[in-house]
Amino acid sequence: MTITEMQDMTEDFLTVKQVATCLRCDPQLIRDQAERDVKFLGFPIAKIGHSIKIPRLGFIDWATTGRNVVVLGNAISGVMNADEDIRDAMHRMIIETLHAQFGAEAIKQIIREYVDDMLKTESEVT
Repeated sequence: MTITEMQDMTEDFLTVKQVATCLRCDPQLIRDQAERDVKFLGFPIAKIGHSIKIPRLGFIDWATTGRNVVVLGNAISGVMNADEDIRDAMHRMIIETLHAQFGAEAIKQIIREYVDDMLKTESEVT
């Protein structure tokens, strides 16, 4: 399976076998690495019991840009459990990383969508 074929798919998730075919490796290597330390895969995975599914868009993004979305996601998750000084430093690091990879306009769009979603959620609750 090629990246182009993956881009044309409508399914949200890929199988380990589909990704292994694209990477030209044994599917078991992906499973083993997911068990040992998922961050070294570089692309996001969803583990449900012993089953592994790979978000299609996350894998395509990693394969076409080389961005390690898992590391950035882990950094964002870590912000929630840090003290204020560490949280501020992590916020700066995340914004700088996003800016370098996506540019200012993309960040503005992400923030606009986030704020719109938050306002929509608040209005639904009240």
